[in-house]
Amino acid sequence: MTNKAKKSEYAQREEKILAKWQRDKTFEASLKKKSPKGDYTFLDGPPFATGLPHYGSLLSSEIKDAIARYQTMRGFHVHRRWGWDCHGLPIENMVEAELKIPDKKAIEDKLGIAKFNEACRKSVLGYAKDWKVFVDRIGRWTEFDNAYKTMDSTYMESVWWALKQMWDKDLIYHGRRVLLYCPRCETPISNAEVAMDNSYKQVTDTSVTVKFKVKNHEARIMKHGVPTYLVAWTTTPWSLFTVFGLSVGKKFDYSLIEYNGEQLIIAKDRVEAVMEGLDRFKVVKNIKGKDLIGLEFEHLVNYFYRHPEVKGNKKVYKVYDADYVTVEEGTGIVTINGSYGEDDFNQAQAQGLPVVMDIDEQGNFKDDVKDFAGKYALNQNDNIAKFLDDKGLLLRQDKYKHPYPHCHRCETKLQYRALPSWFINIQKVKPELLKLNEKINWYPGHLKHGRFKKIVEGAPDWNISRNRYWASPLPFWKCESCTEHVCIGSLAELKKLSTNYNQVYKSDDINKVDLHRPFVDKVKLKCSKCKSEMSRVPEVVDGWVESGSAPFAEHHYPFENKKIAESRMPADFIAEYIAQTRTWFYYLHVISTILFKKPAFSNVITTGTILAANGDKLSKSKRNFTEPTALLDEYGADPLRLYMLDSPVMDARDLFFDDRGVSEAYRKVVQISRNVVTFYESYGSKLTTKDLKPSTKHVLDKYIVSLLNQTATEVTEAWESYDTIKVGKSIRSFITELSTWYLRRSRDRFKAGDEDGIKTFGYVLLEMSKLLAPIAPYLAEDIYERVKGPEKSVHLDNWPVANKKLIDSKLLDQMELVHDIVERGLAARAEAGVKIRQPLTSYATDLVKKLDKDLIELVNDELNIKSLKFGKVKLDVKLTGELKLEGLYRELVRTINGLRKKQGLTVADRIVLNYETSSKDIVKVFDTWSKEMQEAILADELLAGMVDDEVEVVEVNGEKIKIKLIKK
Repeated sequence: MTNKAKKSEYAQREEKILAKWQRDKTFEASLKKKSPKGDYTFLDGPPFATGLPHYGSLLSSEIKDAIARYQTMRGFHVHRRWGWDCHGLPIENMVEAELKIPDKKAIEDKLGIAKFNEACRKSVLGYAKDWKVFVDRIGRWTEFDNAYKTMDSTYMESVWWALKQMWDKDLIYHGRRVLLYCPRCETPISNAEVAMDNSYKQVTDTSVTVKFKVKNHEARIMKHGVPTYLVAWTTTPWSLFTVFGLSVGKKFDYSLIEYNGEQLIIAKDRVEAVMEGLDRFKVVKNIKGKDLIGLEFEHLVNYFYRHPEVKGNKKVYKVYDADYVTVEEGTGIVTINGSYGEDDFNQAQAQGLPVVMDIDEQGNFKDDVKDFAGKYALNQNDNIAKFLDDKGLLLRQDKYKHPYPHCHRCETKLQYRALPSWFINIQKVKPELLKLNEKINWYPGHLKHGRFKKIVEGAPDWNISRNRYWASPLPFWKCESCTEHVCIGSLAELKKLSTNYNQVYKSDDINKVDLHRPFVDKVKLKCSKCKSEMSRVPEVVDGWVESGSAPFAEHHYPFENKKIAESRMPADFIAEYIAQTRTWFYYLHVISTILFKKPAFSNVITTGTILAANGDKLSKSKRNFTEPTALLDEYGADPLRLYMLDSPVMDARDLFFDDRGVSEAYRKVVQISRNVVTFYESYGSKLTTKDLKPSTKHVLDKYIVSLLNQTATEVTEAWESYDTIKVGKSIRSFITELSTWYLRRSRDRFKAGDEDGIKTFGYVLLEMSKLLAPIAPYLAEDIYERVKGPEKSVHLDNWPVANKKLIDSKLLDQMELVHDIVERGLAARAEAGVKIRQPLTSYATDLVKKLDKDLIELVNDELNIKSLKFGKVKLDVKLTGELKLEGLYRELVRTINGLRKKQGLTVADRIVLNYETSSKDIVKVFDTWSKEMQEAILADELLAGMVDDEVEVVEVNGEKIKIKLIKK
């Protein structure tokens, strides 16, 4: 792990660039830049400010910034406004912890809703300043200080308007359904929220296999006079007291077995598993499931025989058929408890069975459950098992390991609970949701007809009510005398229909009105039917209704900015991680479909999940990842952006975050690029932008210009299809080729003063900086400044349009062949044990029959051979005396240039070389290659003779020489 206090040189360079952007208001200038292509609409999902940003939130910002920068350079105006998600359990739980509030009851009874909500308001943006530092530092441009907030009354009024539209379309109803419920927070929790935050945890629970005694003995099924039991298995013993029916599968076979003087009924395929480890038993006969339907049984403990829904109900305590029964686990007989299971609830409704809650809102057994009254139900499984065993009703007790849902905010084990709630009828609009999905471009594409389509197809009605406080109140008023309900869609409508508005609020200006509880709760209406008083229902709005309203609510639509909001729908682009397919993306789609009959967005990038290097969830307590600040200080923001935007996470796969990936991006992109520019500055520092023109005289210049334009084409196509992985790979590949091939092969001619080549080099760097701008904005700015780009910032320049006339496809293909020939030739040299600086006579290749002359020269120079031949592969390793001397010359040049570097000399420093040697071969080298030697080592003179002091004694190919370098 990295934890360096000192910032790297590049990190400091980035911070200087950031300061310049802020000083020059470069972002603001980009928004004022000419936009001939019109508006490109970007929708930013509002995060919570309840903690510091993590790699997931940084990734989201990096994507959004990269796309926005690209589209701006392309000629679009990109509206970029930050938003804050201010409501909901994340803030409430944080405030509860700060104020040491033990439970929901204490909020109302001790603190009061007004004080609690005010505390939430004050705490909600506690980390906003820290977020700004991070957002700025990673190079993201956005209207941060002008952020919209879901707690603003203007935003909340737009949410009310949306609900009123749905109400008027008869899409909102009040009903009862089994929902995930948190007894700590005392509110329903959506399945999507639990799934999104991966809130299922592996737990070990007690499962019990219990016996329900049959009342009506039938001779065709069982022996008369022998106690007979229907055997059922459950992992929730706490739910057994309100079981009012049992389900079997009529298509399955069941066995009647004799065991310890009793008869037990168990699915035939489950007998061995259920009876494993118990005393011996005997199968008496097999029974069809359909023959069990209608059997009556006694309840385990009949706490509720006098309950009004149970007493006199002739449908209770009977066996029914159900298609959800399986024989894959359990006993093939399933309990029906409509209070705590979705299938159970549907079965209870279908069969007319009671739905009785024996557990209160805090998760404790009610007084009716006399033996466990007041005890926390989920903690009583073992006690309940013993209780039933004492009554002779427990067949077996086992430990059962399984994933179980927990509250995504307070981590309490959730219950499934039948609750009265408000719902949006998704079934009515589902065909339209599926139809409009066809208009959305998903990246990666498989999500469109895969995950997202399946989410829509299987979506239940949307529970939009929460039993909490800090959120937009549901704008529904209920008559206290009759069944009449009213939905309010605006502050003006509330004032019009209210009987006491002026007693509650002193203004009708939405900016001066607080629509939160408890103030809005005080507003009363008069029932239009019976003239009685109407009060607001106590629930608040599900936070996803608010975030799903962002496209229009941020503009206070339709009360203000109507044309602007409508012109920006659907958004051209959004991006979030994979779990948002079932939350934000889905809820945006639902609301936009209902209200506007069009998708909320046209293009969407869905990322995967960022995990620790070992595959674990990122955890501060486990310290299994490096803090973002440490990586930003060591490598800078651009390497982090490059690493993540060019990783599998951008293809909706998991990324096992590894610091080495950031380090690699720094070395292979940032460091190499800056080194290349440094070399250019040695020869092109006096050139201006007007001087930078592409030349095609030299084959390497023609090649790099061709490759640049091909890369520009690839990168543009990748951005247009939202494929950041391809963007990253194309740019990395180009930078590698620019450095390790073009520049390495061109160094000598640049040193020799090839002006056309240097101008081409500068032109390529300038265009490369533009290609880098969206994905590595700091590096792009650094290069652009150093090659003297024409604008004040690369981000104010236009996107480079590829010149297809400069793309020589034949040359690009041939250069690939050159690379292959060189690679195989070098491998042949290595196998033969011949150093690359030792010239050889020839190498023959069978990869191609011929090459252009200038490409052959490249191969000859790269492989250090005199000639390239075509035919059967062969490396001629026979060394003549002349070849040996030339090899010695190359070794001498390498050694002397190594000494230059050691002494800190630059390419601008000329030298006088003094040398002394007794080697005849070295003397011959100086005599034969003196001119070439001077050019290669930047020497004005080569002086043989005695070297008096400050000498370097070196050995080259076994020959000794004394060398002294004198800087002129």
